[in-house]
Amino acid sequence: MPVELIPIKVKIGIRAKNGRREHAFPNFNLLPSAVRGGMDWSHFVDEYGGWKYDKVAGHDVDDVPNGSPRGTWLGMLLVPEDFANAAIDMFPEVEEMTANEAEVFHDGRCTAHMPDFQEDEAVLNSIERQVKEGLLSENDPAVVNARNPDNDAPGRRRNKNKKFADVLTRHGFTVKQRPKRKRPNQ
Repeated sequence: MPVELIPIKVKIGIRAKNGRREHAFPNFNLLPSAVRGGMDWSHFVDEYGGWKYDKVAGHDVDDVPNGSPRGTWLGMLLVPEDFANAAIDMFPEVEEMTANEAEVFHDGRCTAHMPDFQEDEAVLNSIERQVKEGLLSENDPAVVNARNPDNDAPGRRRNKNKKFADVLTRHGFTVKQRPKRKRPNQ
């Protein structure tokens, strides 16, 4: 059965410290231990795919509405509902995302720089050489599978980290459908 999770967007502050940039993450360890599975929050969130960061925005420009505002960095986490609820209630820099918002952020901001396909040039060159030399035919399963990005054989493979839907499927996650939770004072 798939694990239902809630996507949350986190505004991560960026501050100068000793001449370097430092990221100011919310201290999720302030959340009750039970919602963190008794773990340090950084290990707990890794159980659900870890951080997805905005890789498009340069933190010194305003790149809104979808990206990181100046002086911040946007990150996304997929977390269980009780963690999401507690984080939204405690931290003003945390907000819930819909499944669509999470997909747009993931595919357009977090993985836009990634290639659609991962190619093992050594395998593909070897296959091509063997076809050219007549050792393999174009219809040989090894050739067909190596060229098919949806086959797991070495060669050309679809990048399963590129699209949000693929990431969810690969990890056995779904996004829980519910009305977006707002902070109690909103």
